[in-house]
Amino acid sequence: MKKFTTFLILTSSLPLLSNESSYMYLDCGDETPTVYRQHLLLRVLPEASLETLDNNLKWRRDRTQIINLDTYVTIGEAGYYQITRDTLRLKIMNKYSFDSEIFECFTTSKEKVDEEINLIKTKKKSKQKI
Repeated sequence: MKKFTTFLILTSSLPLLSNESSYMYLDCGDETPTVYRQHLLLRVLPEASLETLDNNLKWRRDRTQIINLDTYVTIGEAGYYQITRDTLRLKIMNKYSFDSEIFECFTTSKEKVDEEINLIKTKKKSKQKI
């Protein structure tokens, strides 16, 4: 019985363990007055999850995700994210108002996203006073 329970725990956690090469990376453009650049870099595990960067520039997967044939929907630091799968059009809706913005995304490499993250970190650190 103990072996069976261990097997169940391992198999139920398999989707959480993913090969880094399985991810697709999306760049959804430049920041706006209400959406920071880091919130426009996305990581997608096809058919499984949409991940966003939090304010500490760490990948975050919200527990609330809706994935269907048309869209990925999740909650991130910038609000509610909805990305249309065929056009890669991202809509970010503010959590506290009815405001939303639409961005055009394109696929990019992990290396390019890592470069962007490092650039954001450098800019933030250069502005720090303490």
